[in-house]
Amino acid sequence: MSGKGGDGLRIYFTFSPDGYVNGYWSIPSGIEGELSVDVDNDAEVLQVPEVFQYVNGELVKDEAYQQELIEQEEQRKNQPSDEEMNAMAIMDLASKILGGGE
Repeated sequence: MSGKGGDGLRIYFTFSPDGYVNGYWSIPSGIEGELSVDVDNDAEVLQVPEVFQYVNGELVKDEAYQQELIEQEEQRKNQPSDEEMNAMAIMDLASKILGGGE
């Protein structure tokens, strides 16, 4: 991942069971399965590590997985909060009680 400009860093990565980066450090963490990789200071893996996998000796960005995560976050943001759901339920109940609605 080095070579696109900027100073290089040795970063120590850990991975989830499905192979995605789930943590990184500038010093060894001692976690089993940790790998060290030289990257540039401005490497994208340091900004959005969760969409990178270690494949054949390289960190590879999974753009489809990144898009899936973006869509999940948008859905989560569009879901009403518990407070909003409670407020809607109270308004609905009040409307039925006061208005004699269905």
